[in-house]
Amino acid sequence: MYFLRDTTLIFWGINMLDFKVQILVADDSDFGRHQLIQTIKNIEDNVDVYQAVNGKEALEVMQQREIDIVILDIIMPEMTGIEVLEVMHNDMHLRNVMVIMFTSITDRNTLLECFDLGAFDFIENHYKKLSSRPG
Repeated sequence: MYFLRDTTLIFWGINMLDFKVQILVADDSDFGRHQLIQTIKNIEDNVDVYQAVNGKEALEVMQQREIDIVILDIIMPEMTGIEVLEVMHNDMHLRNVMVIMFTSITDRNTLLECFDLGAFDFIENHYKKLSSRPG
């Protein structure tokens, strides 16, 4: 079990389980993806974290591994996070995987679409906002 607080993923009771939680982080931003992976690993040792740089790669990882939690960006090349959610929603093996959106998009309609397709929650991605500032 876990919950989100102040954009930090908090795990409760993970160390009491007999298995490692399998987490997939899918984000095309190297910096944001690596920061999130480090945050997860700093919180809990009993996790395996996989990564994908686009939606297509995320689906490939999910087909190869039994992923428990997907942390998914919306805007990615080759296949968006919403397109990934659509595939997951229509796949009986993937529809029950917990998905948390990791995005700089805060548009209500876009987030509602994600929730309608099965997303559980979202984390606002501040890394993309910082990396997209005009220099």
